Amino acid sequence: MDAKEYLKQYNIDRNHDTTDEELEYTLVYAKLISETTFEHHRWYDVTNRVVQINDKFFHYSYYHVTGDNSVSDMELEFDWDTLYEVKPVEEMCIVWKPICEVIK
Repeated sequence: MDAKEYLKQYNIDRNHDTTDEELEYTLVYAKLISETTFEHHRWYDVTNRVVQINDKFFHYSYYHVTGDNSVSDMELEFDWDTLYEVKPVEEMCIVWKPICEVIK
Protein backbone atom coordinates (compact mmCIF):
# COMPACT_ATOMS: atom_id res chain seq x y z
CA MET A 1 0.00 0.00 0.00
CA ASP A 2 1.51 3.35 -0.98
CA ALA A 3 1.55 6.37 1.34
CA LYS A 4 -1.53 8.08 -0.11
CA GLU A 5 -3.57 4.86 0.08
CA TYR A 6 -2.47 4.45 3.70
CA LEU A 7 -3.71 7.99 4.45
CA LYS A 8 -7.03 7.26 2.77
CA GLN A 9 -7.52 4.12 4.86
CA TYR A 10 -6.48 6.04 8.00
CA ASN A 11 -9.16 8.66 7.28
CA ILE A 12 -11.80 6.03 6.44
CA ASP A 13 -11.10 4.30 9.77
CA ARG A 14 -11.83 7.61 11.51
CA ASN A 15 -14.91 8.48 9.43
CA HIS A 16 -13.11 11.38 7.74
CA ASP A 17 -13.27 12.33 4.06
CA THR A 18 -10.65 11.03 1.65
CA THR A 19 -10.47 14.05 -0.64
CA ASP A 20 -7.00 15.37 -1.43
CA GLU A 21 -7.74 18.43 0.71
CA GLU A 22 -8.70 16.30 3.71
CA LEU A 23 -5.66 14.03 3.25
CA GLU A 24 -3.41 17.09 3.20
CA TYR A 25 -5.12 18.30 6.39
CA THR A 26 -4.39 14.92 7.99
CA LEU A 27 -0.69 15.25 7.14
CA VAL A 28 -0.37 18.85 8.29
CA TYR A 29 -1.92 18.07 11.68
CA ALA A 30 -0.16 14.73 12.25
CA LYS A 31 2.57 14.48 14.88
CA LEU A 32 5.52 16.46 13.50
CA ILE A 33 8.83 14.59 13.89
CA SER A 34 11.16 16.72 11.74
CA GLU A 35 11.02 19.86 9.62
CA THR A 36 13.77 21.37 7.46
CA THR A 37 13.40 24.47 5.31
CA PHE A 38 15.16 24.03 1.97
CA GLU A 39 13.81 26.93 -0.13
CA HIS A 40 13.20 30.53 0.88
CA HIS A 41 11.02 32.79 -1.23
CA ARG A 42 9.67 36.25 -0.55
CA TRP A 43 6.21 35.14 0.58
CA TYR A 44 6.71 31.49 1.44
CA ASP A 45 9.21 28.81 2.39
CA VAL A 46 9.29 25.22 1.22
CA THR A 47 9.96 22.69 3.97
CA ASN A 48 10.53 18.97 4.11
CA ARG A 49 8.51 17.41 6.90
CA VAL A 50 8.41 14.00 8.52
CA VAL A 51 5.25 13.16 10.43
CA GLN A 52 4.12 10.12 12.38
CA ILE A 53 0.75 8.50 11.79
CA ASN A 54 0.19 5.43 13.95
CA ASP A 55 3.44 3.46 13.74
CA LYS A 56 4.45 4.82 10.31
CA PHE A 57 6.51 7.84 9.30
CA PHE A 58 5.89 9.91 6.17
CA HIS A 59 7.94 12.53 4.35
CA TYR A 60 6.40 15.33 2.29
CA SER A 61 7.18 18.86 1.12
CA TYR A 62 5.05 21.67 2.50
CA TYR A 63 4.57 25.35 1.71
CA HIS A 64 4.87 27.56 4.78
CA VAL A 65 3.37 30.94 3.92
CA THR A 66 5.26 33.84 5.49
CA GLY A 67 2.91 36.66 4.46
CA ASP A 68 -0.81 37.35 4.79
CA ASN A 69 -1.87 35.15 1.85
CA SER A 70 -2.80 31.50 1.96
CA VAL A 71 -1.29 28.71 -0.14
CA SER A 72 -4.36 28.70 -2.40
CA ASP A 73 -4.23 32.53 -2.77
CA MET A 74 -0.76 32.12 -4.27
CA GLU A 75 -1.90 29.24 -6.50
CA LEU A 76 0.52 26.79 -4.87
CA GLU A 77 -0.58 23.17 -4.70
CA PHE A 78 0.40 20.23 -2.55
CA ASP A 79 2.83 18.00 -4.45
CA TRP A 80 1.73 14.39 -3.88
CA ASP A 81 4.94 13.16 -5.52
CA THR A 82 6.83 14.31 -2.39
CA LEU A 83 4.82 11.99 -0.11
CA TYR A 84 6.43 8.67 0.74
CA GLU A 85 7.00 6.44 3.74
CA VAL A 86 10.32 6.74 5.57
CA LYS A 87 11.95 5.00 8.52
CA PRO A 88 14.31 6.28 11.18
CA VAL A 89 17.92 5.27 10.66
CA GLU A 90 20.58 6.15 13.19
CA GLU A 91 23.73 7.66 11.65
CA MET A 92 26.84 9.15 13.14
CA CYS A 93 27.26 12.85 12.46
CA ILE A 94 30.42 14.89 12.99
CA VAL A 95 29.92 18.50 14.04
CA TRP A 96 32.83 20.95 14.06
CA LYS A 97 33.05 23.28 17.05
CA PRO A 98 35.63 25.93 17.92
CA ILE A 99 38.32 24.86 20.38
CA CYS A 100 38.46 28.30 21.97
CA GLU A 101 35.89 30.92 22.83
CA VAL A 102 35.03 33.32 20.03
CA ILE A 103 35.93 36.91 21.00
CA LYS A 104 33.27 39.47 20.22
